[in-house]
Amino acid sequence: MKRIVYPLLLMVALLPLFFNNACKHDPVGIDQLDTVCFQSQILPTIKTSCGYTGCHSEGAGFSLTNYSEIRNIVTPGNAAKSKLYKVITAVNGVIMMPPSRPLSKEQRTQIMVWIEQGAKNTSCPIKK
Repeated sequence: MKRIVYPLLLMVALLPLFFNNACKHDPVGIDQLDTVCFQSQILPTIKTSCGYTGCHSEGAGFSLTNYSEIRNIVTPGNAAKSKLYKVITAVNGVIMMPPSRPLSKEQRTQIMVWIEQGAKNTSCPIKK
């Protein structure tokens, strides 16, 4: 009986260790990707998709036309906790932004990488 009970107890005790990290979706290798540039990649996407007249433009109450405004809805290093990332990935959801025309998968991924890289106000040289 002890030969069965002790291994079972050990399995039950160790089981949480196997599943504790199993459902995390931390971006692996994010530090190995090229830096996503806020000024030339993120800001143009947000300005043309969100920060235009009639939506989140200047004077609209909730503006998304510059770094400080956008940074207010971002948790640097954690896209999953960032309001910006939550609303752009709620495709077909009630809170989806922009409504009726979601960002492309590539745009959403680029924003996620930018947030995970620290959501910095980066400006990159134009590649020729």
